[in-house]
Amino acid sequence: MLHPDLMAYMLLFPLIIFFGLPGLLLPMVLLREKLAAAGLRAPTGEHRECPRQIFDGVIAHVSDGVHCSRVAVNNMSERGICFTCPPERLDQNADRLAVLLTAAGKNFQLQIKPRWKEQRGEGQSIGATIVDSLGSWDEFAGKAVHSRLMRAA
Repeated sequence: MLHPDLMAYMLLFPLIIFFGLPGLLLPMVLLREKLAAAGLRAPTGEHRECPRQIFDGVIAHVSDGVHCSRVAVNNMSERGICFTCPPERLDQNADRLAVLLTAAGKNFQLQIKPRWKEQRGEGQSIGATIVDSLGSWDEFAGKAVHSRLMRAA
């Protein structure tokens, strides 16, 4: 037979599991949501194959085959590019986009495939994978990775 004191503790155990643990975990979940809402994220470590290079003042022209828009390049790597454009200037369902990038005194033509789109204030950020390039893109991307800041004309 079990002691009555032990029986009381056995009944409290499920209460602690169902009410105590969520009460302890809830503040951590709320803190994470506040950090995400503020634009801060816990360091997750970037596992990119090609590191991103952040650019200042690099302008590109992007076309969906019908419309063309001038965009600001946020960052790029050897295999991807992220830029901000005015919303509704490009076809939202475009499978491929053409980019004319002017940097380092040269023009680079890229064909890209959008991977994600996100509304940010008055602009839309688009992240894309570089499918094909004309010119010496590999040479430019290699130089860009080693430079700290690139300004375009």
